Amino acid sequence: MRSSPNFDAAMQLARTHRLTFYDALYLELAVRRSAQLATLDRNLAAAASNEGVLMAA
Repeated sequence: MRSSPNFDAAMQLARTHRLTFYDALYLELAVRRSAQLATLDRNLAAAASNEGVLMAA
């Protein structure tokens, strides 16, 4: 299953959580697909938590 990223949503996530657009794209994908996210980046992990995205162990 392929789907295009929602660039507007990613930009909003980047602004809201002060993320790079690159990191926000990963977060947008996890939000859109209800997927877990794996990262060592504290800012991205905090943003994911705030958006209700579960972290992969």
